[in-house]
Amino acid sequence: EGRAWIVCQDPSAAFSTVVAVFTPPAPEYRPGIHPSAVVSASAHIGAGVHIGAGAVIDDEAVIGDNSVIMANVYIGRQCVLGEHCQLYPNVVIRERCLLGRRVILHSGVVIGADGFGYKSGPQGHEKIPQVGIVQLDDEVEIGANSCVDRARFGRTWIKSGSKIDNLVQIGHNVEIGRNAMIVGQAGIAGSTQLEDSVVVAGQAGLAGHLKIGAGSIIMAQAGVSKDLAAGSVVFGSPAMDRREYARQQLYIGRLEKMNAALKQLQAELEQLKKSLPLPPA
Repeated sequence: EGRAWIVCQDPSAAFSTVVAVFTPPAPEYRPGIHPSAVVSASAHIGAGVHIGAGAVIDDEAVIGDNSVIMANVYIGRQCVLGEHCQLYPNVVIRERCLLGRRVILHSGVVIGADGFGYKSGPQGHEKIPQVGIVQLDDEVEIGANSCVDRARFGRTWIKSGSKIDNLVQIGHNVEIGRNAMIVGQAGIAGSTQLEDSVVVAGQAGLAGHLKIGAGSIIMAQAGVSKDLAAGSVVFGSPAMDRREYARQQLYIGRLEKMNAALKQLQAELEQLKKSLPLPPA
């Protein structure tokens, strides 16, 4: 009574709309190249592009229209960026990698570092050349200080609409389907495939050469070492179905009482043995 109510179907979305009205506008990055930026003569810079202080655009790179390249970004040789990409300060994109349209990379992201490949022998660890690329499709967003390694051959591929949090490691030749969500400090080892709409929660780890079915949810700190069928929800290390995990945790919680009951039964059994007559010799 005496209060006004605003009723809506999605309060979170509505609140975001209201906040946008009162929030100061985002910084405007005007088209142009800062005098301290280094842009190769063979690079192609689209219309309306902003290139900030200290940025380096290497030979034969292509920057799509209306993209924003902030301070100290490095874009390697023959990289291709689509339209309306936004790269925050200190992003590194190494040679030949491909970005679609409206890709957002936050500060410290490294795209296309060498995959972790070595052949161990008597003389130590011999480096295996990593000659593939990374491909990020349209509207991929990657959080600060995350790394996506280049493939040994072919490509490491993150498909459209997928979102990756801060401090995530994506190994070589990994393939992530559309609209996936990878949360902070997760790690995905080489050649693992995630189908569409998979969620990997914080600090989860996936072994290499796995296939994770569409719509699966891998809960926080899970350790996945085998393939998962579509729609799986797993927890724990080694990862298991969340219902089985919950049962096991329930049993673990009962262990202390079960141990006490077992000791009591053992004591009663000993007393019973003492009360029984001895067998004839």
